[in-house]
Amino acid sequence: MGLKPERMSIAKITVDHTAGRSFLSKVGARLDLELIDLVKTINIEPNPLSKEESKTISLLENFSALTDLINELSLTKKHKKVNLEQDKLEEFNLDAEKLHDRIGHVISEVENLKAQELNLKEVRTAVQSLDALQDLDIHDVQDFGTGTHFYAVLGFLKGIHSFRLEMALDQLTGGEFIYKPIRPDKTKTICLIGVMKRFSGPLDRLLSGLGFEPITIPPKIVGPPKEAKAKANSLLEHLELDYTNLKEKINTELASEISNIHSMTEQLELEATRISLLQRSQLKNGKYIIWAWIPKRQIKSLKKMIGKTDAGIKLNIIEKPKLESSEFPSSIHNNPYSRNYEDLIHGFGTPGYNEWDPTKILSIFIPIFFGIMFGDVIDGFVVFLIGAYGLSLKPSKYSKNSMLAELQTYFDKGGPVLVTMGITAMIFGFLFGSYRGLGGHHALEVGFPILWFSPEIAGGQFALLELSLFIGFLVIAFALILQFLGHWGHNKSEAVFLPGMFLLFYIGLIFLVFTFGPNPTLWLTVTEGKFDLKALQTIAQYQQDHMHHYHIDFVSPVGELLHGLQVENWGIPVFAIPGLNMSYPLALVIFPLILSTIYHFRHGMDGIGELLDYMITMISNTISFARIFAYNIVHGSLSLVFIQVLAGTPAHPTLFDFLPGMIVGGFIVIPLELLVSFLQSLRLCWVEFFGKLGFQGTGRKFNPFKENRRFTSPT
Repeated sequence: MGLKPERMSIAKITVDHTAGRSFLSKVGARLDLELIDLVKTINIEPNPLSKEESKTISLLENFSALTDLINELSLTKKHKKVNLEQDKLEEFNLDAEKLHDRIGHVISEVENLKAQELNLKEVRTAVQSLDALQDLDIHDVQDFGTGTHFYAVLGFLKGIHSFRLEMALDQLTGGEFIYKPIRPDKTKTICLIGVMKRFSGPLDRLLSGLGFEPITIPPKIVGPPKEAKAKANSLLEHLELDYTNLKEKINTELASEISNIHSMTEQLELEATRISLLQRSQLKNGKYIIWAWIPKRQIKSLKKMIGKTDAGIKLNIIEKPKLESSEFPSSIHNNPYSRNYEDLIHGFGTPGYNEWDPTKILSIFIPIFFGIMFGDVIDGFVVFLIGAYGLSLKPSKYSKNSMLAELQTYFDKGGPVLVTMGITAMIFGFLFGSYRGLGGHHALEVGFPILWFSPEIAGGQFALLELSLFIGFLVIAFALILQFLGHWGHNKSEAVFLPGMFLLFYIGLIFLVFTFGPNPTLWLTVTEGKFDLKALQTIAQYQQDHMHHYHIDFVSPVGELLHGLQVENWGIPVFAIPGLNMSYPLALVIFPLILSTIYHFRHGMDGIGELLDYMITMISNTISFARIFAYNIVHGSLSLVFIQVLAGTPAHPTLFDFLPGMIVGGFIVIPLELLVSFLQSLRLCWVEFFGKLGFQGTGRKFNPFKENRRFTSPT
């Protein structure tokens, strides 16, 4: 579980062709092996399918079609896991054929039910569309739109195109048209459109461009509009009754076989995958030669499994394949907590085989960045509850509404991340004394404590800005250290003169800024000082004074600790280098810059351009961390607007005066700032940290063969 993708080896496995299925079954259940496709890699011909293998593929097609129908029609879903493994493929195929024959009559009934569903949908649409024809003088709805001088159509139109169509009709016909829309749902509109016959061609082209879907009235529905609608309603009642009865009948008949159908489909899919993998391995002298990528940590388990399975299987491990790093798959193996952030890494790009895997680092950085930006006790608790809701979700419990189900997918996957970010937001909310936007003087007025400092009180904003920039310094310096270590292994001179010299230059520059301020004149003339965060050192006593002013007995534990430790006297001393009339931070700026310039000058103007670009981006990336300060201030200010507008200016405010603004503002501020703060936290990692880490994300994701079972159990 290091900071680089897992080290990979190649396993060459020779196994008898009769034991190929059994071997893959054990591998898929216990190990992580990515089988190498020899057809694609070395351009060999795929192994031909045997008679039994072809039969398995054919049976899979039949069972997949049946399972799709069962799932689509929401038939019985009760199931229990069964074991369908057979030693021989012939025996398994025989079991599948017996099950298929046993449920043959149900298959035809399911297909009939599907046809009834389509017919039912057509009649329902007809019932809705006939409303548009009620005011028309039509002898028979089947003859609708077929007049000598008049042309009319009936159909579906996306709701967003309705107004556009009406404008186009007015332009096309000069206002001589019929347009009657009926809105059956939020996405589609049933509409009747009528124009003179001479406009039929342009109208058809217009409707085609707008995605118009014509509606056909079923042949059984005839007569004038009112009579036709009565017939349609009667027909609909009969069809719904027949559909319900047939569905109940099928559910009853499938009750004893549904588990077998789902299990057989799943097992057939597993068998088809095994067949495909063996097809793409080398078959020589009655033996399969399988090549596979395997993480080094699993080599021992593979040897142990082969030893227990069959002594006839031969294994050869190539521990360090002589291949380009781009040919190695990348397997990032993280602890359970960091694993929740892997999707954010893959969203940028999979780490290359010799790149750093920044997942663990992101799992620390993102919650801290978010916690400071979003720092609020109550708002953080709301985010924590949203994350807890995501943790409770399971795909089987998703809503049937497609839009809501998609949102639930995000909550489900992001639940652990939201829980963590909610906790850090609450922690910094307590430290900053922010409670649903109620912070600073307002928090103190109602008795809420400030454990560290408040960005909303004079001096607190400067303290937060310093803190944000200092965090940026630590992040960029850490990225440069990792980049140095990454370069050291294969190009020591590049490691020294690119990230190495820049790291020293960067540390010296930060020391100068935090010791003497942003004035370059002082950097050159003053040689003694102290590197500290002045605002954070003095803020403890400052907050105690404010609490005394508001008659609050509670003493900030953080402030008390800082004051007791006399942190105002802390700091890293800055002094002059003996023999040189300059401070050591200035020397760290000047000498590494000179050495790095000489090194880059070997590459001409391109090298100097790269040097300047690196320096500018390094400084701008650090300043970019000021967005942590900015978004915290925006969050607090936006929340405070609602509180002040609804509370007015009471002489002696209480919590109940502020409560309406806190509640109303929460509905707007929490979702908006949650999204913005998360995206900005992610941006600081993707752009600033990754930029200085040199992370490219051009690797290929390790894709092991796994037999994921839902309806079956392994042997």
